[in-house]
Amino acid sequence: KDEICPPGTTAVNDIAVETAFKEYEGCIGKGDNEMCAMMQCVKMEMPGEGPDEILGLQFVVRTATGQHWFKDPDDGYGNFQMSFGERQQRPKDALVGTIVRAETTGSWWTLMHRYNLCASLLNNVLSSADSYADMAKLFVWLRLSSTRQLTWQRNYNVKPRELSHSQSNLTQRFAQVFRDHPHLRDMAIRILSTLGRGGDGGDGQKIRDEILNIMHRNNIKECKGQFLEEWHQKLHNNTTPDDIFICEAYLNFLRTGGDMHAYWDTLHQGGIDRARLEGYERPIITEPEDYPGKRESLINEFENYKKILKAVHSGADLDVCINAVGSRASDKLQQLLKFVRERKSDGNVIALIEACVEARHEIRASGLVPASDDIFWVRELMYLDLAVENIVRLAVERYDTSRFGSMDAMMDLVALVGENLALSTYASSEELVLCLCDWKRLRTGPREGQWALQCKAVVDRMAHVLSSTSDRYNTLMQPVAEWLGKAARCDSWAIDLFTEEVVRSGPGFSLSLLLQRIDPILREIADLSPWQIISPVDATGRVTIVDKLQTIQNEVYSEPTIIVARHVSGGEEIPLGATAVVSGSSVDVLSHAAVRARNSSVLFATCYDGDIVRDLEALEGQPVELRLGAGESVESRVLDSDDALKSQDSMDSTLESKKLAGLAVKVPPPAEHYAIPMSDFTKDVVGAKSKNTLSLHQELGQGQLPDWINLPASVAVPFGVMERVLAQPINEEYREMLAEAVAGIDESSSMTLEESLATCREIVSRLKCPEELQEELGAVMAANDMTIPQGEKWNAAWSALVGVWASKWTERAFISIRNVGIRHEDLRMSVLVQQIIPADYAFVIHTVNPSTEDESQIYAEVVLGLGEVLVGNYPGRALAFTADKANIDQPQIVGFPSKSVAMYIEDCFIFRSDSNGEDLEGYAGAGLYDSIPMYEASEQFVDYSFEPMVWDQNFQRKLLSKIAEIGLAVEQALGAPQDIEGVVKDGRFYVVQTRPQV
Repeated sequence: KDEICPPGTTAVNDIAVETAFKEYEGCIGKGDNEMCAMMQCVKMEMPGEGPDEILGLQFVVRTATGQHWFKDPDDGYGNFQMSFGERQQRPKDALVGTIVRAETTGSWWTLMHRYNLCASLLNNVLSSADSYADMAKLFVWLRLSSTRQLTWQRNYNVKPRELSHSQSNLTQRFAQVFRDHPHLRDMAIRILSTLGRGGDGGDGQKIRDEILNIMHRNNIKECKGQFLEEWHQKLHNNTTPDDIFICEAYLNFLRTGGDMHAYWDTLHQGGIDRARLEGYERPIITEPEDYPGKRESLINEFENYKKILKAVHSGADLDVCINAVGSRASDKLQQLLKFVRERKSDGNVIALIEACVEARHEIRASGLVPASDDIFWVRELMYLDLAVENIVRLAVERYDTSRFGSMDAMMDLVALVGENLALSTYASSEELVLCLCDWKRLRTGPREGQWALQCKAVVDRMAHVLSSTSDRYNTLMQPVAEWLGKAARCDSWAIDLFTEEVVRSGPGFSLSLLLQRIDPILREIADLSPWQIISPVDATGRVTIVDKLQTIQNEVYSEPTIIVARHVSGGEEIPLGATAVVSGSSVDVLSHAAVRARNSSVLFATCYDGDIVRDLEALEGQPVELRLGAGESVESRVLDSDDALKSQDSMDSTLESKKLAGLAVKVPPPAEHYAIPMSDFTKDVVGAKSKNTLSLHQELGQGQLPDWINLPASVAVPFGVMERVLAQPINEEYREMLAEAVAGIDESSSMTLEESLATCREIVSRLKCPEELQEELGAVMAANDMTIPQGEKWNAAWSALVGVWASKWTERAFISIRNVGIRHEDLRMSVLVQQIIPADYAFVIHTVNPSTEDESQIYAEVVLGLGEVLVGNYPGRALAFTADKANIDQPQIVGFPSKSVAMYIEDCFIFRSDSNGEDLEGYAGAGLYDSIPMYEASEQFVDYSFEPMVWDQNFQRKLLSKIAEIGLAVEQALGAPQDIEGVVKDGRFYVVQTRPQV
């Protein structure tokens, strides 16, 4: 397009032009940071709209003399690339760029070249900032190769000994990675599963020589047009793993007396068809010949030849691996391997898996963990471990889980397969091991009380371990598979299903199969419905399916919509127009999304029955009615027409009708003080959170609350302080930048909205603190017996304070107040400053059960450590219980904890958001904005196997009864239902904040 070329552009050839840079004086930065210098640039106008729009540009740069050329070092030294318009730009990646160019350019390429390139890239991978992610990229590449999606030979002949040597070298390199880099062991052994072990030159040469020797020993002439001669030529030219399947197919042909069906069936099972055979550079066109008088001899010959092929091309073949370790294996390991080899196909699955798991422990102890100095031995143990792991997977997949003989057998099998998975996750098995410890105690202990409910919590946690691994693989691998796969023209199904197939072929899939089977059984024993009703209302709408609720929270649906979301974290905003959200994800009843759904009268339910969810997904696009049924269930009915949707309260799903009538906030007057004590917590100065804190202190002082309820010391930074700080001369630059960024907030898509809001947050985080603020806040804190942060501690405090202010511009908060009609420019943020309590337990109480709206019943959730795990929507469920207000000392547990982590922190202060846009009548804005401690909390995986809250019934009853008593006492003191947050430390109970329950 000539119109985009700047003046002075000249043609280089038919596909490229060249433009000289123009010099100019330019400046970057602002204020004290501004720098000016002579610069060079090329300016282009990019015309076109719709089909004529120019979406991208590639270029390189050279010096004027042409002596030096420059390409993109962040993209494997490929061409620089710029993307325009709305299309997503392909991410830059030097490693993947190098791989893509090697696979897609040049006239020749083979397995040997691929393996040699991989070996040469490995040093850079190990030294990269994210070596695990780069190892995952190598895995994607080599798996696409091992599944025949990438070419094995193109216009180049490789001697078998050369290929064998390159394989051997690469597999030794990955064994060295396994030995020397423990954090990469998971990925190193997965990569090894895509490679044959190779061998020295002699091993490869045997492939080439022995086929000819077999023909000569059996007086089979080297004649064109015969199967063995064509295969011999293929082997001579370029042997590949296909040759193992060709050999097995020929053996089955001989064993069946020349049955051609047996030959082709075996090939097809190995993924080889006639087109592939004929597509080799030395094609195999002829079908095999039968030699009746030589069958027995040829069968023996080719059985041995198959061993030669497997020795080079097979990695995790059990027989090859057992032969490779030989007598160097311990007597115990040899006995276990003998049992596994002999029993790998029989019906006693539990005995087989027990032997496999025990063998894998012995393999580890033989020099795998800790790893031996002998790289060859480490490699053989890695291959053997993969082979035994694969036996477990195959055993579980062929086992009919619907015919579990007993609960004991079921639990034993889950324990064994879980242990097998833990043995496969060398660098990341801690949480799974903790689950197995919990499972062991449940498996061997008495089955009484709420045993099934406890088992269900462990099953949920193990399922989360599996799903988080799957999500991580998808994040690391799927973009690489799509980039490389499309560039190399791989089959579309192989690209689209890449991560799914990796997961299904891995050791975690076996455990997933068992958990899917045992989950409904435990739910039935525990008398649990397949539904968990989080927001109980009937709903009507058109069914739509989304992968993640978070991706559509900015949507505005033009008609009532039932959302079936495959993933819900609990921290999302409910999009306008949604009448229901149904998901298979486990979500806390007190999560942000749950509160918002109840606030907006939206049905919110979790369904644990995959068949029900799939039936609902099958109704995509249809108008459906969902009604609450008996026993905590949801019933669905397809409507006869769309008219029922249109008649719903005059389209009450539209934006304007969803805004709450009269919901507006009063802009507080400018701040007179930078900090105030609790006695000055009044309307128009601080938010509802601070005012409720004052009320609690007053009620405690008047004896309206039990004296064993403790309240942390508190002061506040009032409304308007952020605006006052922005107005200071020291922040003039940031004031201008923020005004520009706010004016430029782009709501056209979720991506543009989050990007523009992130810019606002980043600017606020850079604000400078006026000396007067530090002095005044310090004085107010000192007057209230709060230690004044000094030096680095003050820097941490200031960072937390501006972080709270910046949370005005989080996506969820911005969408939420927009959806209810609050003007963002009217929002002001006060900040409640409290002494943080390093909690042993944290709890949230709703004094009216939110799921049933029963005013006579308290509902509460409890977690270990800080409450951020609960209110911050961390994966898993909290311990949940109810308590009748008339019988407060008899709490009833409705769910045991499955949270993955607990958070702990040292003594410091927390800065709690307290805006004028939350806790309004009819709108619970709680949780929209951030509360930030001075120091970052540490996360620890939770071990529930000896946790008294779970196992000690006396401790459990006392703890939960006291929490319920707090809820009742606070509700009575303040005269309305309450949403209460508190903690327990060293047996002392604290209420850190309360607000009206909306």
